[in-house]
Amino acid sequence: MVTAACGTDGAESAQSSSTVTVTESDVPTSAGEQASSEAPSTPVAGSAAAEATASAASGAPIMRFRKDANVNANDFYGPGAGVNAKFFQSPSGNVRCGIDFDDPQIPSGCQASTSVRSNTGVTCLNRGNSVYSTQLISGAAVSKCVNQPFFVGGSGNPGQDTVGGRVLQYGQIISVGGTTCESAAVGISCWANSVGFTLARDRNDTYDPGYGQR
Repeated sequence: MVTAACGTDGAESAQSSSTVTVTESDVPTSAGEQASSEAPSTPVAGSAAAEATASAASGAPIMRFRKDANVNANDFYGPGAGVNAKFFQSPSGNVRCGIDFDDPQIPSGCQASTSVRSNTGVTCLNRGNSVYSTQLISGAAVSKCVNQPFFVGGSGNPGQDTVGGRVLQYGQIISVGGTTCESAAVGISCWANSVGFTLARDRNDTYDPGYGQR
C-alpha cells in the first residue's frame, strides 16, 4: 500500500517520503455529501464520452488502451506535491489525477474533493485529511482515503491558476506509462494491467481484471 512520511488519519506505516498517508475510515458519509452527477451535461452521441456513459449503465465503462489516446500526454506534464507527473482534472474540478510519476514508486491514481463510499466499502470524510482516492497498485485498483493533495497538479504552488492540472475534457483519453484514463460524464476512469476504476462525485467503483474489456 502507498503511505507517506507526514501525519496520518488512523495510519499506515511510512514507506518513503515521496508517498502519501492513506487510511480506511469507518466514519459514514452523510446523505448531503452524495451530490449530483460529476457532470450534468449530456455527451455528444457517438463520442467516446457517450460510449463510456452507455457502457457504464450496465457496469464498467469500456476499457481504454494506449491506441485510444487522443491527447498528447506531454501537454499534461508538470509539478505536483514535490514530484512531477502527468496531472489532469475533470471539467468540474472535482476529480484530480496524476499518472506516470517521475518517481516510479508512486502509483497512478485520482482523488476527489467529494465522492461516495467505494464499492469495496472504504468510507472517507470528504474533507481535510480524509478524501476519496483510487490508485492502481500492483495490478489492482485500490480505494483509499488520503490526507494530502497527492494527485493534484500544481499543488506545490497553490496561488497558480493551474492547480489540479490541465482539464481533461469529456471524450478525451490520455495514455502514458502503462495507464490510460478517460474523462466522461460518468467521471474519470483509468485502466492499467486490465484493472480499472471510475471516480466521480456520485460514483466510486473499482473493476476486476478484464471487466469492461472490449
